[in-house]
Amino acid sequence: MVVGWRDKVESQEEKALFQALENEKWEWRTVDALVKESGMTEKDVRRTLEKYTKIIMKSSIPDKKGNELYTLRSRYIERKSSLKKALSFIGKKPFYADKIAEIQLLISALKDKEGADVRWRAAEALGNIGDVKAVEPLIEVLKDKNEEDGVRWVAAKALGNISGAVEQLIEVLKKIEEAKVREYAAMALGNIGNAKGVDPLIEALKDNNERVRLYAAKALGNIGDTKAVVPLTEAAQKDDIEAVREDAKEALEKIKDKQKSK
Repeated sequence: MVVGWRDKVESQEEKALFQALENEKWEWRTVDALVKESGMTEKDVRRTLEKYTKIIMKSSIPDKKGNELYTLRSRYIERKSSLKKALSFIGKKPFYADKIAEIQLLISALKDKEGADVRWRAAEALGNIGDVKAVEPLIEVLKDKNEEDGVRWVAAKALGNISGAVEQLIEVLKKIEEAKVREYAAMALGNIGNAKGVDPLIEALKDNNERVRLYAAKALGNIGDTKAVVPLTEAAQKDDIEAVREDAKEALEKIKDKQKSK
């Protein structure tokens, strides 16, 4: 049984800390944030956190700066229950408009501190839902160098299911320094199949990273625009990497087949 705090805390100072932990803008709070919001000293905040371990829980994983994270135990359990319900929508379509709360919950789960499995399942569910509200949060997952590769990959696949993600993915492909992120963006653009992605993907055939070039070729084949024939032919003949040359050839075949079927 989870113990509530309102019947247990009498000090006004301590109540201010619990109200800060209850702030719906944040799922987890650092000690510094609690000090700032409650008006307590750091020493008193830490003393209170240690005093009420049955009501307050500490995350097993710190934030990216190494700060300890805390939340109300009741909020954590309630959120886990709601998240389980939201994750049950993986693979289910259509996703009805009255489930906006679940979308927001899944977006928040992309930052879950307790396990990568929750984050990748949330990303997968958001991709199946296909709502544009998930685009920016999923892009942030792509950019996060500290995130596990498997989660970033699932986020890229999810973005490939959201037609409204094209502009943001083009921006990522053009401007993000990390090659892995550009690779993921190219893959997602190919999965979406929007013609807006053709020009940036053609440019990506000249990327200095072979895997970005490889996925750009694959993506152009998926889109099937004849505008890509000449640059893909050049890549198939001249790229230094055999795998890129082979994928460029396969992309050309795909475009040819698509033109025949029209």
